[in-house]
Parts: sequence; C-alpha cells; structure tokens
Amino acid sequence: MKNINLLILVVALLSIAALISLRAVNAQERATEIQKSAADIQEKVEQALRLRDKENNIAGAIKIMKEVLASNPENIGAMVFLAEFYKANGALEDGLKSVDKALSIEPKNVFALRVKGDILVQMGKYKEAEEVINSALSMSKPKTADYALCYYLLSMIYSKQGLKDKAKAYLEKAIENDPTNQVFKQQLKAMEALVAPK
Repeated sequence: MKNINLLILVVALLSIAALISLRAVNAQERATEIQKSAADIQEKVEQALRLRDKENNIAGAIKIMKEVLASNPENIGAMVFLAEFYKANGALEDGLKSVDKALSIEPKNVFALRVKGDILVQMGKYKEAEEVINSALSMSKPKTADYALCYYLLSMIYSKQGLKDKAKAYLEKAIENDPTNQVFKQQLKAMEALVAPK
C-alpha cells in the first residue's frame, strides 16, 4: 500500500512538474509572440510616419494605422497616431473619436492628451483644449518633447485668442524646454515681429 501511495505521489509530482514546464514554455512562446507583434506594430508606425512626412501620403498612413488596429484593437499608440493622421487630413472629428478611445483605456497617456489638445485647438475649442493640455503638462517631465509641445500648444491657444504677450511667454517656455526646435524659434521670431512697436 505504501508503494502505491508513493507511486501515486511521484506521478502527481511529475505531472505537476510537467504542467509547470508546459506553462513556462507557453509563457515564453507568448512573450516571444508579444515581442514580435510589438516589433511589427513599431515597423508599421514607422512606415506610416514615413508616408506622412516624406510622401505627404496621409491617406496611406491612415490605412496602415487602421490595419494595425484591425489586428490589435486595444493598441493605444496606434489609436493616437491614427488621430494625428486624421488631424493632418482635416478629419478632426474622426481624430477626436480615435484619441478619446485611447484615453478611455489609458486616461493619463500624455501623448494622447497632447494630441487631443492639438485637435481641440484646431477645432477652435480653446477652453477645453487648455484644460486637456494643462493636464498633459502636469504629467509630463520638464525638458522633454511632450513638455515643450504642451507649452507650444498653449502658446497657440493664446495667440488665436489675441493674447499675444501670454502666447509669447508660453512659446518662450517651449523653447526653454526644447532649445533645438527650429519651428518654435521661427514662430517666436514671427510673433516678436507682430508685437514689436512700430
């Protein structure tokens, strides 16, 4: 009887070890699959950005992001890039829907908040844009591109509202946080020319 119990115990332990080993193999396979998927998505995002930036093919970039989302419907980055591409194509409502979907999954995503703020600025919804951008700014780290872009967007809001001094101050903060950004510097020169005494 003791031998049978011992045999049952050994078989049970071997079964547990085999199950643990199988789960470890499955976990490793899943991790490899996730890494491959992430690399594929990154490649598609880069392809879409090249289409937008080098070929001015925004429709092609939108198509690629839709393909990514068809196979990865919860991919926040793809949702936000899709929103950016919609904005560049003038489809602001579609962009807002896409970025709002991303924010429903990850409400504190700084990239998504900044893109939403930018879309709201383009829509002329300055008060709402200001709130969203200030939220992104509070979560961003100083001396980063996101931080600088938030200040730049706030500058745009104030400029569009005719608050030139406030716009200039925020543009200077954008440059302070991203001193190599030539767009910010050109914008500041243009703004200074507009507010310079005649």
